[in-house]
Amino acid sequence: MPVKCGLFWDIENVRVPRGELATDIVRSIRNLVTSRSWIEIDFFVACDVYNQSSGLMRSLDLIGLTIIHVSNNVKNAADEKLKKLMTEFVNENGHNEIAIVLLTGDYDFATTLRGFKRNHNVTIYLIYSEGLSQNLVDCVDKSFSINSFINPNGNKPRQPYKQSIPLSWEPWLVQITGYPLHTRNAEIVAEFRKKAQNQNGKFAEIQRGTVWLSFNDKADALKISNELNGRTFKGGRLTAIVTESRLLADHERPTVNQLALDIDRKSSQSRQNKRGPHSPKKFYVDERTTVPSYRRNSDASSISDNPCCSIC
Repeated sequence: MPVKCGLFWDIENVRVPRGELATDIVRSIRNLVTSRSWIEIDFFVACDVYNQSSGLMRSLDLIGLTIIHVSNNVKNAADEKLKKLMTEFVNENGHNEIAIVLLTGDYDFATTLRGFKRNHNVTIYLIYSEGLSQNLVDCVDKSFSINSFINPNGNKPRQPYKQSIPLSWEPWLVQITGYPLHTRNAEIVAEFRKKAQNQNGKFAEIQRGTVWLSFNDKADALKISNELNGRTFKGGRLTAIVTESRLLADHERPTVNQLALDIDRKSSQSRQNKRGPHSPKKFYVDERTTVPSYRRNSDASSISDNPCCSIC
């Protein structure tokens, strides 16, 4: 008989590492389950959903996890809910060989896990983040750090997300990479904005793994690039290079009106291509549209006094 496996995640105790995707973590954990030839029966997440990112909750729901909302108004409510779910899983499937993968570092689970081992000989894998209690380790067959499920397929580093030159009015940009991805954005912005301002520059943009600073003078850009290149920041060694901005590379700096006209022209061409050259134009009226509140008083009189259009 195949081994049935239940997965239970105390996401308030074992959080997704900063800079990582929850979907990647779940995929790696599921790979661990399939590598043991286990069959996933349930994958539960218990938390107060109002204290979690809506994007995180939606991504977990889309990949098939069952999210159980438990209010934080009651102490240890999520822990107690997971214990209840694990007990139900063991009672329903305990007559066969079963396994549990528990994501937590809370020692409150120790008594429950000992009961599973003693009464049902359940195989238990524990995934923790930090501050793991030794009492909890003694209750399980194997324990893993959540960081061991980050980039498990070799030494190839994660590629920076959305690497593209930002649109900047300044002609010169300094691209800075090499700092740890788990560094808080607020710390990064504070550090490099001060550096840029000291050299008559600006903090342009932060992308995942990359900071962009903008300068009007190439000499200022080169100076700060030489200053930052090879420097250590938050345990990472920085790399800084100077590059031309997108506007300078196009050899012109259009005005805001020119940019708006260009965007309008492109959107009009896109709509025409979708309709086809001979398709009639279609107009849609949203009946829910109302007069803005700040115009209602002034417009109401004019509408009632002059119901006809201006052409009449």
